[in-house]
Amino acid sequence: MRSVCSAAALVFLASAACGTLSNEDIAFLSALPRKSDLHVQVPVQSSSTQPACAIGDAADWRKAKDRGDQINSAVDGVLALVDVVRAIPPTQRKTDLRVWGPFADQQHPGVEYQVNILRFPPPPDAKESLAYLYSFEGRRTGGPFQTVIDGFFLGGQAKGGQGEIDLHFDSAYALGTNKPDDPHGDMVIRYDETSDPRTVQLNLGQGGLALDPFDYFYAGYSNGSGRFDYVLNDATRGTHEVISAFFKANGSGTANITFRTPLLTTQVDECWDELACLTFVRDPLSVTKLCGADLVRPAGEQVDR
Repeated sequence: MRSVCSAAALVFLASAACGTLSNEDIAFLSALPRKSDLHVQVPVQSSSTQPACAIGDAADWRKAKDRGDQINSAVDGVLALVDVVRAIPPTQRKTDLRVWGPFADQQHPGVEYQVNILRFPPPPDAKESLAYLYSFEGRRTGGPFQTVIDGFFLGGQAKGGQGEIDLHFDSAYALGTNKPDDPHGDMVIRYDETSDPRTVQLNLGQGGLALDPFDYFYAGYSNGSGRFDYVLNDATRGTHEVISAFFKANGSGTANITFRTPLLTTQVDECWDELACLTFVRDPLSVTKLCGADLVRPAGEQVDR
């Protein structure tokens, strides 16, 4: 991913002409997501050192924190190119269109990029008053453009809207700007900041980014509590793991974990305190009493898979 985004970022920095952004330019750029829109905010452990736990360490909760950090790192790589465009005046301005480029890629001779943001009326039943489509495209000189990043945004400002951003790894392979360990296929991120909690959903169809193929769902409340669900598939071992974690701002919480292999299916439910120490390994018949009602999955709440 860094081969696609960070190299392209250098292109725009090196090639940008002097100029300023108008208020209308800024309105178009507000359609592009920022890192904070897509980040998973899993609470950190309140102590810098892990204490000796009476029952045991909440390893699965720590795994969720590690996964969240990896996801945030991957998102930052995706948005490297997006962030650079914010500081560059567009080369074309029309009433409902802004265009940047094309610019030559100094890191990959013969490759150039172009960015388009289109504003249009949203669907009649949409809650938002404005809608935008954007694309980051690359090509070999003289050839057709291929979409590297694209997405849409519904809303009049960066905060308080909802959108989707897609990264197309196969386009990087076609352009020859990929790294050897880059995945194939697409990474799709959907986000919604129109209510509390804000939500982020991600799907990566094939491996990469130091992770196995996976899906995740995150809901973060303004008080620091939230939910973090993710699915991990390991084709080499034939395993499928689903983890749903519900947490408070101090890091305490509960997790429902389902682990499947070709031979068996096992479910484990856990509760832990703010130091990531297990308070028990769940007995399904008494989990509500032991965990506390405020940490139990709300009735009827589901995650689409």
